[in-house]
Amino acid sequence: MTSHDLPTIPGHARLNLPLGELLGRVDEPAARWNDLPARAGLYLIRWPPVSPLRLRSEAGAAGETLSQRWQALTRHRATDILYIGKGDSLRHRIRQLARFGRGHAVNHAGGKDLWWVAGIEQAEVVVLTCPEGCQTGFENAALERFFREHGDLPLANRRGPHGVERWWPGE
Repeated sequence: MTSHDLPTIPGHARLNLPLGELLGRVDEPAARWNDLPARAGLYLIRWPPVSPLRLRSEAGAAGETLSQRWQALTRHRATDILYIGKGDSLRHRIRQLARFGRGHAVNHAGGKDLWWVAGIEQAEVVVLTCPEGCQTGFENAALERFFREHGDLPLANRRGPHGVERWWPGE
């Protein structure tokens, strides 16, 4: 599964934003986040397929484990997805992710292994809004599809689907 396998939902936004640019906003007190939707949806961290994934040397044993996981995830089918998350307000949730990545917050432990990736600033944040109330089901369905195709969760996801809700556009 790649980021291109996630459907665009008619009447809902799909945005690709550079993670490095979002991280840069954290240090600017007057930074505006209005280009991100304050709507429910799914977001994922997309690694550029032209760049080999390497982990920072400070990652130590965790980096070795993550490197082995990445090799296993991409052995049979390529993926560019490092993390899949959801939010009731994508603007708020992605801002939390960026603040966490810059060490300014402790409230986004999901995806914390992203920060061991060397050059993570090169990644993109793919934002997909969905109908209100469908975000948990959308995340669950995306994580299950990823697991079926790759035999594991995305690299920085530590937990799988939550509960029984499943939703996929058009199904």
